[in-house]
Amino acid sequence: RTIEVKPEYGSRTSPKLDLFASDVYGKVGITGNASAFDTGGFRQVVDSEAGPIDTNATVKYQNYNVKVDYNPNANFNTFVRGNYFNEDRNNAKVATANGTPVGTPNGTPEDNGTTAESFAAGVRTLLRDQSNLQATLFWDSVDYDQTFLAVNTVANTPPRSTARLTTSQHVPTKNFG
Repeated sequence: RTIEVKPEYGSRTSPKLDLFASDVYGKVGITGNASAFDTGGFRQVVDSEAGPIDTNATVKYQNYNVKVDYNPNANFNTFVRGNYFNEDRNNAKVATANGTPVGTPNGTPEDNGTTAESFAAGVRTLLRDQSNLQATLFWDSVDYDQTFLAVNTVANTPPRSTARLTTSQHVPTKNFG
């Protein structure tokens, strides 16, 4: 039986936690781990050059994994495994026009996010001639969202007071086999 807990705390309000546990119950083994991180963020532009478009760069993620193995004898085993991952990043800019937020109430942020989920199950058996027969099924899903902004220099306005949305995309990826 194994249990590990690893808490961390960094500057800029940045907690992180890692967990791991595993155990064997007769012929069944279970393993799981989790990780989470969050940060209050930080300015990427020095105060003397920052404008209304500039916000804090932040990141928040979480990841979970679990696997169950069943080994009734030396000639046969099977497993099931699942995973979930989510990450959100704020790239420290919001869309504005001459300092006035555009898009969402506080300005459309330049950000990206990823959500990934997966599942797999498999079986292995040793045949009489000592060869292995294996089969695995899997399913994966990844969704990636991103927005990017262009910082405009507009005559007669303070620096970094205007940013416009240049890219907004959603990229879904699914596979199985």
